[in-house]
Amino acid sequence: MLRRMTIFLKLILTFLVAIVPLFVVSLQFNRMGAESVRKEIWGSMETRLRFERSELLNMNMALYMPEEQVLGPLNQYRTWF
Repeated sequence: MLRRMTIFLKLILTFLVAIVPLFVVSLQFNRMGAESVRKEIWGSMETRLRFERSELLNMNMALYMPEEQVLGPLNQYRTWF
């Protein structure tokens, strides 16, 4: 069967055999990257920090604010109609 195929068809077949696995691997990397970004975004939404400058201590202070304190009041506006 390979003897009856033209050189063009052999080139196309070889190209597909080489490219399809690379395409599948790149799709998997893309999905893994998207999942990683999604986890980072959700992680950053869970905690909010507030910074204040203290002239008395001559330093910046970070005050932790839980997610419920920051986003809790906004839940009442989640559904508009």
